[in-house]
Amino acid sequence: MRTVLKRINQYYVPAIMVLPAVAMIIFMFFSPIAQSVYLSFFDWNGILRVPMRPVGLNNYRTMFHDAAFQTSVKNIGLFLLQGILLQGPVAFILALFISNRKRGMRYFKFTFFLPVVIPLTAIAIMWRFILNPNWGLINPIIRFFNPAFNADFLGNPQIAMYSVVTVSAWVYVGLNMIIFSAGMAAIPKELYESAEIDGATGLRQVRSITLPLMMESIKVYIILMVTGSLKTFDLVFVMTRGGPNESTMVPAVMMYLQTFSYSKFGYGATIATFILVTGLIGSLIANRYLFTKD
Repeated sequence: MRTVLKRINQYYVPAIMVLPAVAMIIFMFFSPIAQSVYLSFFDWNGILRVPMRPVGLNNYRTMFHDAAFQTSVKNIGLFLLQGILLQGPVAFILALFISNRKRGMRYFKFTFFLPVVIPLTAIAIMWRFILNPNWGLINPIIRFFNPAFNADFLGNPQIAMYSVVTVSAWVYVGLNMIIFSAGMAAIPKELYESAEIDGATGLRQVRSITLPLMMESIKVYIILMVTGSLKTFDLVFVMTRGGPNESTMVPAVMMYLQTFSYSKFGYGATIATFILVTGLIGSLIANRYLFTKD
């Protein structure tokens, strides 16, 4: 009997104690999701006394045929491509550099990690001024080498999205540098010492030891990159608000504009549902199929 009571006290009592908090977290998390999915099947302008009009899957048909939404999906692809070709490799190289534990690495880490702790709104405003064609800092620097150069980085539809993506890479490369350096720190130093005895140094060690043993860190990076790209909002909204001519539109900004600027709450909820489902599918695919040991 005492053993039974001991087990009850050990497992069930703590579970009962945390149950209210868990229930509240579940309610606060899943209730808005369910409400958003439900609202995506209606046409509603957000006014409480105005009845919601059922439209079935019409919002989804409209979304997939919307040219602005198609542009926003392409821009998310550009964010992902940037993460694979630019942000990830640069963060990995920086992580290799700071893993040497040389003097001054603490300040090096701080310098690259600083954009992560600064509010994105402040960063977006700062870069909007830096990239301004009239009084920004970038154009005069380039004109020092090419006097005829003058580009409107955020006003030209051809290059605006590339400018935003580059700023995004600058912001998050420090965070991913820390993720990769944590994975490198977990690799036993004895492996590198053994490799040096066998004559493997430099890039050979990176290819044969570092990369295979930090695949979990790379998986974490890919999952964060996929979900982060889908949720991109602050940077784009403050720098361009989706313009010019919707060339920098992303799903989160489009969701905000449709919901709060155009009072299309049902259509906005449809885009929010797309972001949620796509993020979940992308995370599951990355977690299940990328870099498996099977």
